[in-house]
Amino acid sequence: MSLSQETEYCEERLLLDLLRADWAHAESLLKDDQLRRVPLDQERFQKLLKNSGTGAYIDWLIESQGCQPLFPPDMTNLFKTSRKKAKVDNAYILGILDKIIEKASGRKIDIILLKGADLVHRIYKSQELRHLDDIDLLIHPADLDEFLEMLKALDLKVPSGQELRYFKKASYTVECWTKSLFPCLFEVHWDLSQKFRYRVDMDEIWKNAETLSPFPPNVKFLKPEHLLIHLCLHLFHHTFHVQLKWHVDLKEILKKNPVDMDYVFQKSTEWSCFYSVCFALLYLKKLFPDLLHPSIFSRVRIPLFRGFIISRYYSENPLKFLESGGSKLVERMVRTIAIDRPEYIFLFTLNRLFRNPWVTFEED
Repeated sequence: MSLSQETEYCEERLLLDLLRADWAHAESLLKDDQLRRVPLDQERFQKLLKNSGTGAYIDWLIESQGCQPLFPPDMTNLFKTSRKKAKVDNAYILGILDKIIEKASGRKIDIILLKGADLVHRIYKSQELRHLDDIDLLIHPADLDEFLEMLKALDLKVPSGQELRYFKKASYTVECWTKSLFPCLFEVHWDLSQKFRYRVDMDEIWKNAETLSPFPPNVKFLKPEHLLIHLCLHLFHHTFHVQLKWHVDLKEILKKNPVDMDYVFQKSTEWSCFYSVCFALLYLKKLFPDLLHPSIFSRVRIPLFRGFIISRYYSENPLKFLESGGSKLVERMVRTIAIDRPEYIFLFTLNRLFRNPWVTFEED
């Protein structure tokens, strides 16, 4: 590691050490010795921690392994405060989710809980360890209108009229917000594909969805391999604006469940999302090198041209995979060039232009 990297990324390396539970190296970074040539920027570290969404998880790691004495009280208090906030925030948004589940059960509407809404219930040891910013729900397309009416009856702000028609035509998701003092986003999905990008088999998704006690039978969870693919696609899509809690999600899934990686690669190929999944796993490997067996990456074959273009934006920052320099054009180019099918690269670009993502709507 060069001197410039060692001094420039001190805060990033400390956060990564904590997520890896590398207590010895984390402690050395906090000591005023020759290894740390510049003082730790406490304000910058706090900002990184907040943006990562991992403070509660780190507090649990430190507590569960009895490592509190290794860190100064102000730092451990920072983690504990993050955990307390996550507990309050999650209790609030999950309380609203419980009401939605109850109403959907009464109407016999099937729901698959996605991302954090799933993970807090079956992956993490305690719900506050995974801070929730929003709730993602997957329903059948045929249930969309009834489900949105149900959310409206629960006093959520639901798109309607021209705006709703636009999103039905151009997207696979609708954003619904609570009208409370602390607004919460409930994102309603009816497909996990994206036109000219991924072709996820939704019949297979629903057929293999699992139930979990004590939830009613209409509430379901993705098969672990499908969950891994879905989270990898989400991670790659947000590669340039990532929250580290998404990497921790993947880490905890792989630690808790026996995931069939052959199946993951097979389905990723069938669903035309192989390269996006591979890049997400390579990103995960950068953060947690020992998490995945090296043999997994022997199956990763990235075409030279794609690999060359994307490698130009590889980041030296230990917490980042790619760096765009703030250029939206670069970010869009990288996401587009990772599309599996060459003909779809052109079609996806045209589709994005004609969709006009900057359109706004007046109230009906």
